[in-house]
Amino acid sequence: MGYRNEDEMEIKEKLAFTLAEVLITLGIIGVVAAITIPGLITSYNKKITETRLAKFYSVFNQAIRLSVAENGDVDTWDDYWDNNGTITGGQENQTGVEKAFDTYLRPYMQIAYKKRIHHGQDKILLYVLPDGGAFAYNVWGTRDITFFPKDAEKCIKMGKHVGTCSFMFIFYPISEAESWKYHYNKGIEPYLYDWDGSEAHLKSGATYSCANSGYYCTAMIKNNGWKIPKDYPLKLQY
Repeated sequence: MGYRNEDEMEIKEKLAFTLAEVLITLGIIGVVAAITIPGLITSYNKKITETRLAKFYSVFNQAIRLSVAENGDVDTWDDYWDNNGTITGGQENQTGVEKAFDTYLRPYMQIAYKKRIHHGQDKILLYVLPDGGAFAYNVWGTRDITFFPKDAEKCIKMGKHVGTCSFMFIFYPISEAESWKYHYNKGIEPYLYDWDGSEAHLKSGATYSCANSGYYCTAMIKNNGWKIPKDYPLKLQY
């Protein structure tokens, strides 16, 4: 019997962990987590951004095509384009924008819900999509559209740089002016107002480049097959 007890004690000693060993193990796990979790979050945010940007582009353009089939060509949507102007922050004009969208495009899109939020003196109307993305018109018109792949309210309230958590599109097919040539007779497209056609200027060196105002960031991603390019000059922040 004594022999058996000594053997059992020896086995228990081999199986047992000291407090120091447990702490070392936990420390190693913590270090590994600290190294890998940020990378996983970055990869997840990148995938969400790419997927939802491409989906929004497709869904919005599909809505335009369906609306054209019922309401006629976009240049006849007088009630839609009449809401573009120089008014900033005007509640009256914002109501007109909402009505224009509800008339011409909302019947052809799935909107989970809409929500008004305050940002400075402006009241922003968010259209939230079933996948968690959201978009908003500028308060002064139906031309510029901001898309938020995720956490739209947080992005707006934090005032983060365009191209990090928000992305610019334009739907303005009615102007033949040179500055609008990349939008004339098109559906919704990444923001390319006043672009000179230089791929380099999508990234930097121009007023609306990705590195400067962030407005051309959407075009950089679209031109790369809706994948964030390796030389993308900004960091996603959600």
